[in-house]
Amino acid sequence: GINFKSFSDESDLDLNEVLEIHNREGYLLTLAGKTVLVCIKTEAEDSDVIQAVLQAQLLLSKSKSNAMTDPSPNKEELMRESLEEATSALESFLERLRQSGWSTQVVRGAWNTIHCKI
Repeated sequence: GINFKSFSDESDLDLNEVLEIHNREGYLLTLAGKTVLVCIKTEAEDSDVIQAVLQAQLLLSKSKSNAMTDPSPNKEELMRESLEEATSALESFLERLRQSGWSTQVVRGAWNTIHCKI
């Protein structure tokens, strides 16, 4: 895991931007080099955690494809786009998980972050 101070220190984006982008979400998500860092808020619901993972995957995919055409992509724009896509795709994603026999309940533990490496 990672603590909030490390999340803030390692973020490629200004923390105020990250907070503004995710102000309505149950998590904070940022890029740190080729890594996506996610901090889950204490009051987050299961769907928030799943949306964070979905957004992280979308952001990684966008980062990879943009890196091929733009050596210095606008990371704030990539984060906003991935959040918009994750938000609009969440309900259908949750339904596909349920139809495939997966639980959409998140096991709670002593963790507060998810690392996704490119």
